[in-house]
Amino acid sequence: MTAHIFDLESLLHIEQYAWIVDKANPNIPLMKITESDLNLIKNGIYKSHGNLVIFNGKKYYLPNNLMNELKIRSKNQKIGLSNLGISMQEFLNDNITEDLKVDVLKENFNHLKNTTDDIYIICTKLFTRTHTNAIKLVEKKLEDAGLKVKQFIYINKSLYSQDNDLNAFKKSTIILEKMLGYKIAVDKFLEKGDMCYDTVCYYDDKFPIIQNINRIDDVYEFVRAHSDKNIVNEIHEYINKYEPKLITHLVTTNKFNLFEKKEIVFSEFKKIRMYESFTRIEAFGKMIKESINSGADPKVVNLPDGEYTGFINGYTTTIDSPKYTFKTTNGLRNVAPIKCKIIIKNGHAVVYHKDGILFSDDDARNIWKDKYGNINNDPEFKK
Repeated sequence: MTAHIFDLESLLHIEQYAWIVDKANPNIPLMKITESDLNLIKNGIYKSHGNLVIFNGKKYYLPNNLMNELKIRSKNQKIGLSNLGISMQEFLNDNITEDLKVDVLKENFNHLKNTTDDIYIICTKLFTRTHTNAIKLVEKKLEDAGLKVKQFIYINKSLYSQDNDLNAFKKSTIILEKMLGYKIAVDKFLEKGDMCYDTVCYYDDKFPIIQNINRIDDVYEFVRAHSDKNIVNEIHEYINKYEPKLITHLVTTNKFNLFEKKEIVFSEFKKIRMYESFTRIEAFGKMIKESINSGADPKVVNLPDGEYTGFINGYTTTIDSPKYTFKTTNGLRNVAPIKCKIIIKNGHAVVYHKDGILFSDDDARNIWKDKYGNINNDPEFKK
């Protein structure tokens, strides 16, 4: 059996931009920049230009042309540069996202037309909630080609902090689950899963992700080292008997050669590993630990949107009904448990107490800052 796993972004194109806004008026963009340009800015590519600005409490260095244009527009609008911030409303605000133009990239799946292979799509639950029309359009175009999505597989991926290594690790574990037939919990194999495929084809339009996934054997070694020996022996027997195969597809813009493919066959495992692989495997543990300790608790993703009551104890918030506990990025030290109100939307929680606000994760904090700027503008806090 063959499975095709697509990163959702390899199936569609949405024309959407990050906004530079006046924090006093965050719903009107002063300027718009592409997500790719924003990522270059975040990565410090333009640090040598010397144009330091503070957006949402973080340092950014802008390219000269953007800085010059921003100065002109700010001056015309009588807005100080210190009052500017970054807003991701075109990615997060469903009142805006549902009106954006969506192009489904049919050429990336037309070669599968009318096959009976299983189709999986990797995306974030936040995206499916804020871009329902885009999701429906992708499903419709796949159906037109005689294809049906077997499952959407959700991963937590921050808009504000793109970590290619961590995202590739998560996607690699998903691929391993489908190839080997065992579920993976963070860093170890668990019980057998529902499906197992002798061939898995993975599609992504990001070279760093594909580059990492092409070294999936390192991820396997890391997970194997943390797993029960009996399960590992069963998996080794399966690998040596069936030699499951991964074919990665880097999606390109070359119409005559749309995919750059690489085939990886799981057979006998390496007896001698390169030093680079040992270093990389060791880095997985640190990366996962940092991810878990970053404060975000994915438990709230499973709760429906709405208002809840509960109490705060340190860095832990407990919801009264349904009984649910999750951690927050900030907390209250040396105080008795206090009552709170919790607002959950799109898998993120904002926790209100009598003296302030807590957040379930960094994205929740940034989304809130984009919308309100400060606590005095948030009507929920005033209630």
